[in-house]
Amino acid sequence: MAEAYKDPTHLKLTAWDVAWNSNDLGWADKVTPKLEFITKEKKVGSLGNVPIGEWFLGMTGVVTAEFREIVLDLVQKMCPWWATGATMLTPAAGVDLYTYAQKLVLHPHDIAAGTLTDDLTLYKAVPLKPYAVERDGETPDKWAVDFKIFPDLSKLAALGLVYGYYGVAPT
Repeated sequence: MAEAYKDPTHLKLTAWDVAWNSNDLGWADKVTPKLEFITKEKKVGSLGNVPIGEWFLGMTGVVTAEFREIVLDLVQKMCPWWATGATMLTPAAGVDLYTYAQKLVLHPHDIAAGTLTDDLTLYKAVPLKPYAVERDGETPDKWAVDFKIFPDLSKLAALGLVYGYYGVAPT
């Protein structure tokens, strides 16, 4: 059996750079993608309650990013419903958050910007925490933002439920 994956050059110690809606979101600390399949067990009555497989129905997930640079411009970018004037922290009641969903790209900090081989790209994501800055007077400010992911509905007819990709964009 080949041991192609036991190569110490594959080990990484890096961080993610985060871009949403084509905006670089500045210095980030911990970035955690939590993506999960939505499935339904496949069962037949003659076998009782024994699963014989599982259907894939879709995906759900949240990407949590902790940001350190907390400035008005960044807050406004994370509130996509904002247009001018005071930065409203919420969209209008009843609005579908998918309306504000944009591309979220996680790029390894130690890899050149034009090299996309290790990027995680999610077609539709929307920030869920417009302003939640931790402050205690002793540690630097930190803002943990959750990005909720959605399937890209513009690709639904041709490709079905599509959420994103890892690496170079599919053709």
